[in-house]
Amino acid sequence: MNYIPGGRFIPCLKGKRIINAIFAFTLNYNGSGFIGLSMHRLDARGRVCPLPLFYTRKKIDRLKTGEELEVLLNDATAKTTIPEWSRQHGHEVIKVEESGSELRVIIRKR
Repeated sequence: MNYIPGGRFIPCLKGKRIINAIFAFTLNYNGSGFIGLSMHRLDARGRVCPLPLFYTRKKIDRLKTGEELEVLLNDATAKTTIPEWSRQHGHEVIKVEESGSELRVIIRKR
């Protein structure tokens, strides 16, 4: 399966023919792989608390229930406050991934 950046066509196999299937959603591609069908991204690296929390709250408020937000952080305080705030406000923290000084948090809006 190939991804065409900016497109909605994905080659798929039907019988013995390859056809282009048209989808009503857009696949999000982050340069290293797909990040989901309805996932949004917030890059808050280089920002110090409370800005990452403010931006996260603002972005989550715009999402529909069930949509996911990927937050990229590198502030030590935000590493604890973002997942904690998300849980306190009833959102589901799907993944918290730390690599070096950076943190990746995936939150599903409830």
